[in-house]
Amino acid sequence: DHAVRYVEDSSNLLPMFLRNRVRHDLIPHIETDYQEKIQTLLARLASVSAEEEDFIEQMTLKAWDRVLAEECDYGITFHIKNLLEEHPIIQYRMIRKAAEKLGAVRQIDFAHGERIQSLLKEHGKRAIVLPKGIEVRRERNVLYVSSMSLRGGRRPTKQSQNRSEIASAPITFDRRSP
Repeated sequence: DHAVRYVEDSSNLLPMFLRNRVRHDLIPHIETDYQEKIQTLLARLASVSAEEEDFIEQMTLKAWDRVLAEECDYGITFHIKNLLEEHPIIQYRMIRKAAEKLGAVRQIDFAHGERIQSLLKEHGKRAIVLPKGIEVRRERNVLYVSSMSLRGGRRPTKQSQNRSEIASAPITFDRRSP
């Protein structure tokens, strides 16, 4: 058990920060007028969400080898047929994990996931560009996720790397508001 020492920061009282307005205004208002156990309920929700996050991450890691076609320093290629057999949240997580591996840490959000879903379902050759110059391109039966800056015009080619090295990279949601 890691004991974390509580530190009072003078900014914790300033109403200019949303976190403080939630803590000092919204939560007490909800406790008084709607649900007196809101803090307990939110703590429970956070705990359940952490467990679900862990489960989804485990499922993503298991799916990685089933879906991965090849990888190199500047890109990762997935078999579209295998990717489409996965649950949509796993599809999103796989693309996000690939993008994060290529340097787009925390920039891929739900709206990007919807665009990627659309790309997966369409036939033909099409591409979308994500933040940090990450290109997701569909060609025939494969989906390329590559870094435009790292690849210099090249497509990912077969160069085996340790798949468990990529699969073990942690994935996290961007918890910032859009």
